[in-house]
Amino acid sequence: MERDWIRTFYTECGREVSLAYDVLNQTTNWGVTLTAAVLAASFVDALQPGPSGKLEFLYPTTVHWFYAIVAWVVMVRFFVRSCIALVNMYRWNTLICAASKVLSLPEESPDARVYSRNLARQVKAYFYDWYSPIPRGKAIWNSLKLMYIWFFLILLVLVVWGAVQIDKDWLFFAGVAAFVVSTSLETYWFVTWRGLKYYRVELESEREITSLWLGRLEAEDG
Repeated sequence: MERDWIRTFYTECGREVSLAYDVLNQTTNWGVTLTAAVLAASFVDALQPGPSGKLEFLYPTTVHWFYAIVAWVVMVRFFVRSCIALVNMYRWNTLICAASKVLSLPEESPDARVYSRNLARQVKAYFYDWYSPIPRGKAIWNSLKLMYIWFFLILLVLVVWGAVQIDKDWLFFAGVAAFVVSTSLETYWFVTWRGLKYYRVELESEREITSLWLGRLEAEDG
């Protein structure tokens, strides 16, 4: 691999890391904000004065149950986008780390050749073939920990609660269909999209890079 190409690639990886981080923050913030707005609208509307004049929380009703389903659909869509952004951040971090090892050593160094071959393998897998450097389970769990997990739990409770309590008319079955179809589609796209398919690259054994830096500095000082 040409050093000039690696330098350019290193620079582009840095930009892509920043972009993926921004997208991750934006999708998470928008997903949570929109879901919270839908839930707030539902809860405010569900608060009605009772016979005694005190406010009562009228849930579940068909209307408010549909609010919860809409919030679920929005949350799942943004959650998948957050997973993709998180995987891309890991992708570019992995590549920029591998490129930095090559560039930090002289070209004639035997270790630089090992790092270059490992970089080539990772570039093929994670850039050209666009596999994920982390398993789907890790992407899901790390995305849930950002802010999603509590919203998903609240929404799931509201959806199940409503499904058990409301009348089983055509609106009920329409809501169930909307919930199942939207969740199934998002799950299918998540499972089948190549960018989220994990691939573990088999790398050559390489020495820890910082120990090589320290060894060179000590040799120069000696």
